[in-house]
This record gives sequence, C-alpha cells and structure tokens, in this order.
Amino acid sequence: MSKNIGIIGAGPAGLSCALELIRTYENINITLYDANSIVGGISRTEKTNDYKMDIGGHRFFTKSKEVNSFWKYILDENDIKFMRRGRLSRILYGGKLYNYPISLSKKTLDNLGYTKVCKIGLSYIASNLIKKDETNLENFFINRFGKELYLTFFKDYTEKVWGIKCDEIDSSWGAQRIKGLSIRAVLKDAVMKLLDMSQKEVETSLIDEFDYPKFGPGYFWEKAENLLKEKGVVLHKNCKVHKLNKVTNGFEIESDIGISKFDIVVNSSDLNSLVTKLMNKNTFSELNENILNIASGLEYRDFITVGLLYKKSLNVPDNWIYVQEPKLKIGRLQFFNNWSPFLLANKNNESNESWISAELFSNEGDELDSLSDKELVELCHREISEMKTLDLNTNLEYSLSKVIRQPKAYPSYTGTYKEFDKLKNFLVDIEKFYCIGRNGTHRYNNMDHATLSGIKVAHLILKDIFDESYTKQEKSSTWDVNTEKEYHEEDK
Repeated sequence: MSKNIGIIGAGPAGLSCALELIRTYENINITLYDANSIVGGISRTEKTNDYKMDIGGHRFFTKSKEVNSFWKYILDENDIKFMRRGRLSRILYGGKLYNYPISLSKKTLDNLGYTKVCKIGLSYIASNLIKKDETNLENFFINRFGKELYLTFFKDYTEKVWGIKCDEIDSSWGAQRIKGLSIRAVLKDAVMKLLDMSQKEVETSLIDEFDYPKFGPGYFWEKAENLLKEKGVVLHKNCKVHKLNKVTNGFEIESDIGISKFDIVVNSSDLNSLVTKLMNKNTFSELNENILNIASGLEYRDFITVGLLYKKSLNVPDNWIYVQEPKLKIGRLQFFNNWSPFLLANKNNESNESWISAELFSNEGDELDSLSDKELVELCHREISEMKTLDLNTNLEYSLSKVIRQPKAYPSYTGTYKEFDKLKNFLVDIEKFYCIGRNGTHRYNNMDHATLSGIKVAHLILKDIFDESYTKQEKSSTWDVNTEKEYHEEDK
C-alpha cells in the first residue's frame, strides 16, 4: 500500500514528520520542498568564514518523552552526542544586569535599591488583591508580577519584539511563552534548588542547563536530513512551491522543478502565504472570501540577526542578554562563545575572540527593515559600544560581520487572529491535508514544540494510510501543541 506524501518546508516540523513516517512505515514515498539551501528553518545554522551562527538560539530541552526519544534516535543513528551547557540569561536595564528569570539574589536587590524593591513588593501584593481581566498581554503580566515589575523588566523588550503596545497584544502570547512563570514560580524554584530537585520539576523558563549540538542546531537537523536521504526520501532545496492544487484523490504541488501529484500533503509554510498565494481557489471550493480575508490579515514579525566578531574577550558568561533599554534598537544579544566553542573558527579561542549577534525585530518595509546590511552592522556596533557593562569601548572594531534577515519569524497574535479558529477549522476540514510547525499552525512555538507537532501528525497520517478512523477533534488537537496544561507543567 504505497503512498506519495508531499511536505512543504524542511524545518524541525517537516523533517520530524518525514523521519517519523519513514522509520515507522517504509512503504511510503516522501518528497520535501524547502526554499532555503540548508535545512532547519529558523533552527538552521548559518556559516560565514567558518564562524557559525545560530539564528535566535535554540536550546534542546523538552518535557515531552516523545521528543526526547525522537532526538535520541537521531543522535544514536549518527553516533553523536549533545553537549551539556549551562544556561544564563540576563536583562540589561538602567545600565545594570539582572538575572533572567528574575531571581531573589542579593545582587538583584542591591541593583534595584530599597525604594524600588518596596514599590515592586507593594505592587505585587496589589496585583493579588485586585486581578485584571486578561484581555491583553499587559494585564497578563501585571496579574503575575505586579505593575512595577512589569514596567521594569518586561514592557520595553516585549514591545520591541512585537512592535506594538502590550495592551494591544492578545494574552494568548503570555499563556504560551510565559506559561507558569510568576513570582510564586521564582520562589518555588529558589526552594527547589536548595533541595537539589530535578530540573524536570521546574518551569522551562527556569532551567539551569540544556543540551546543544557542538556545531549548532543546524548540524543536528542536517544529520536528520542525512537519515532521510539514506531511507530514500527526496528533498528539494532551493526550491519554491508556487501553487497547491486539489485534484481527484489527492493534490498537485507546482514548484520550481515542475508539477508532482501526492495522496497526502503536509504544510509548514506560513498560513498567510499558504491560503492567499499557494492554494488554487479554483480547486479548493471551500475557500471563500471570509477565509481569504482572515488569512491575509494574519500578521508576523521579521527577525534580523547581526553577527559581529570582536578581537577581544568580553568575559560575558551569558547565552543571551535581553536589552530592556527603550533608547536602544537592539532587542537581545547572543554570545555564541557560550553556546559552543565549536561555533568559532578557532574552537580553543586562543585569540580571545568574541563572536556575538545583535538581534532586532522589524516589520516588512519599516525603518529597520529598510536599512542596508552595512547600516544595520554600524547601528548594532554603535549600540553595543554604548553598553558599558560589556567592557567595550568606542575604539574597538569588529573584524567580521554577517546580517541574516528572517521574514515571518514570529507569528503574531494581532491582526485577524481573533478570527483564527475559522481559518483553522477550514484547514482541518480538508481531507488528507495537515498543518504543522510554528508558521504552519500560526503558534509562537519553540523547536521542541515544532518537533512534537511533526511527530503527532505523522501518527495521524499512518492512521490515514491504514484506513483507521480518527475524529476531527483528534486532527484539530495536533494544532494545540504548547497549549496543553500538562505539557506546560510536566510530562507525567
């Protein structure tokens, strides 16, 4: 019973779906399409002059047994291991560095000062006495941290990421990204560390260690690509999909290499482009103007990574520093040295290099997006030089730079998102068609969530192949990875 399956996108979701299918049922023909020259999507690893760049930073940490088992399969098949890395992220605010998530350390209290600490405490008490309706992200933050702490450590950075005010952002973002993190969670974490409890018991945002491939996440997904090729899976890279047609007993994908017919199609491309550009309205009879308007109204934030190589050791232990300084355009700094020494050309770092990236967030056509690569590099170098806590000076020059622009990196819970369920139901109702991954389900998911999304859909496809019935609710639930309460807390 051979089936032809087409998968649009070779990011973590697409690769995971394909690999889970082919290792479970070999009598299947799978073709993947990806517009990039390397696999991994936003989790790919770019390279310039033997220096490797992780776009956005991707920790290999999950509470899902399925994902852990899947990752282990890829590692074992390639006879490789993860590196165990320490996690440290801090917030730059008012020229001082604070641990993130916020810790109740003496340094934090000293940096804030007695008056500020009192204001934060009183504000937190007030937030517990009077709860706000969580109709937006601002109220979500205030209910968990109090207004004073929200204004100090969350507001400016969040608004840099999304480009709009927190009171205009749907609170669903907080439910996914902040999860159970709160003042209570911080206190619980402090107690558990004293008792030496397992990291499986803490919130994802509070973990102290994580796994990481020595050559970056892209190296891991390239190993997954090799496994797929060994099993006969076809992968077309640098290949854009132009049209998706619904035909008798299946679909046709029109791409740069021609037209191919498939019994089943899996999509991980963004839903705006999928519905408004790829889906042929003449063949998808259910595609009406209302669905088109909802899809065209979905919004995204673009991501700009500016890599800079300094011939000086900054002696900064962080993986990331979140820049909570409203006057600076940079949203976050990433220190590749601390993710893996193998991301540098000289892994022993004998020349005391600092290979870092400045991360910016933009909308298509806005001020940042309109800057040339050279202008972006100069902007980021200038702002980094102003951060005295990094022990830089304006006379220090970078010896290498690289700009990577990632369009539609962050699905936004703005625009027509309030009507999203109508679009979701339309896509779920299409037989033999599945959506996976961050952009494929318009959810701001992490890499492990994308992996789990691909695995879950692979299992549904196998049911489809063997004519085993499953409900619409079961298919719909594959969109809900990273929303289930038990996933947030612990995998029991």
